[in-house]
Amino acid sequence: MPSAGDNLILGALGKAVGVNGNTTTETALASDGRGSTGTETSLSDFYISAVDSTISGVADTTPNESTNDAVTIGFSSEGSLFTTRIKTVTDNFTWSGGTSITIAGLKDYRATINFGSVSSNTATSFLVTFEDFFNTQATRYDTAITQNVTIQNTGGGGDGRP
Repeated sequence: MPSAGDNLILGALGKAVGVNGNTTTETALASDGRGSTGTETSLSDFYISAVDSTISGVADTTPNESTNDAVTIGFSSEGSLFTTRIKTVTDNFTWSGGTSITIAGLKDYRATINFGSVSSNTATSFLVTFEDFFNTQATRYDTAITQNVTIQNTGGGGDGRP
């Protein structure tokens, strides 16, 4: 267990941290695109304390067919670099939709959910998995968040006419 004042060295973090592709050679931060050499970076800059358990932006859990919602995942206690280095990286998120749902938009922490035409009211869901490779201490780490919806048939074969 480290004590106050110990000189700690970051070893392998599960990802190569240097531009040279290994985890042991020191690399100037300027070489990694973080600004001038000597810029201080703290692991807390990438920290979050929790991932929200629900997806925000779903206007109604019984949306009409042929509509869409812009949705997002929320995070608590975001570090100063979390948004630019983790939250907006599409590889950290996997979105998928059930019956009559397609996913569009950026597909990072936000996406557009398109509810397709249905012949009758259709219960379905969409989900997103956040795979935080950097922060194993966050609540709901590497978890899927599911949103259940029932797409409402508006009549007339999905074109909105009775």
